[in-house]
Amino acid sequence: MQLKVLVLDDRPRVAKESIDNSLQPITKKSDFGRGVWEIAVKDFDFTLTCDFEDQLSAARALLFDHEKPRQYHLILLDNDWGDQGGGKSVGDDGLKLLSDLTAAGIQLPYLAIYTQATGYRPEYIATALNFGARALIWKSEATHFINVLLAVANDVRLKQEISTLTAQVSHLQEKQELFIDALIRAEPRLHTQSPKMRECLLDAARYAITPGVPVILAGPTGSGKEVLARAMHAISPRKERVFEVLDCTTITAELAESVLFGHEKGAFTGAHSPRQGIFELADSGTLFIDEVDTLSLDLQRKLLRVTETGEYRRVGGSRVLHANCRLIIATNKDLHQLVAEKKFLPDLYQRLNYGALRIPSLNERREDIPALAELFLKEFSDRHAQPPLQLTDEAKAELQRHDWEFNVRALKAAVFRSALKRSADVIGKADLIF
Repeated sequence: MQLKVLVLDDRPRVAKESIDNSLQPITKKSDFGRGVWEIAVKDFDFTLTCDFEDQLSAARALLFDHEKPRQYHLILLDNDWGDQGGGKSVGDDGLKLLSDLTAAGIQLPYLAIYTQATGYRPEYIATALNFGARALIWKSEATHFINVLLAVANDVRLKQEISTLTAQVSHLQEKQELFIDALIRAEPRLHTQSPKMRECLLDAARYAITPGVPVILAGPTGSGKEVLARAMHAISPRKERVFEVLDCTTITAELAESVLFGHEKGAFTGAHSPRQGIFELADSGTLFIDEVDTLSLDLQRKLLRVTETGEYRRVGGSRVLHANCRLIIATNKDLHQLVAEKKFLPDLYQRLNYGALRIPSLNERREDIPALAELFLKEFSDRHAQPPLQLTDEAKAELQRHDWEFNVRALKAAVFRSALKRSADVIGKADLIF
């Protein structure tokens, strides 16, 4: 893997030496003159190439070219970069550049501020973060730079996986029905004639066969997010491993961290024995986190760290544990809107938003209602040892006309109620109980 970094610093030689010092613990081989390092750390092996630019005009020309910034995976902006003349403060040129790029709508790759641990201005950092900076790196702390590199490398690897999957799918379009059928075989409740739902299932199958890519399932309450998540797990390379479910609305704020990451004996009052968290329980399998938007911002930050580094600790523990599970996140909210309202961390949203699916409401796929109702009737009969039941055409038409505010879950409840109180084995329009 190749990683390319653009360093904006008016002292490029000093910056290169600082980077070289930071990389020493993980460098296999380096070419200092060319700014190239062969890196090996954890499960990453990559070549890091740094380009250095000390002139503001040259940097503006490069970054305002809509194509050239895409060749870089990381941009390091020195806190002191720029001309201090004309009454300007240290770093003002850098902030002006970020402001102009933002105003022009130019998307930069991962942007980090590179600074000394002393002498920096907090107001500068705050402004840079508002303009899209995602990390602050102390030049004196090697681990800061290494951790950012690992986060960037992980992003690049995931995007390469998605790119590989897209390339595979591009020449398998004629086989898309096989993808959909695989999901439906795993979970018959996904049977559909709806174009919107079939498109959703096709994307779900594509994501399912790439088990390292996190997925966001969005959709209204009762639309079948967990059903789809289970089907994706069932056709994925992790299908022989566990499928764990965490409903964030069922855990208290006090115990949420313990539920996620586990705890050691004595970590808090009542912790009489060690306990595994959901990430440990889901090891090598799939972890389905429902209503993720209800997590506090503090817990979102801890979840972000796990998604970036794969590492966490039990509450009260010192041993570093490694997460190895596929994350499927579900929500009935608009996470993008929650980010704008500062109720959901933008970095966490970006880390999870590699594969996003929206499950249509039942009102958007009314053509599926008769088949789903018959499926639920069969489930009722099988579960309760009842004779085969049928719906009249009038009953099916009435079900299709109904407003299903709570979606598939509400349809199933209505079918079960109607079957339970039926007067015959054929259920007509008048027998329906909504």
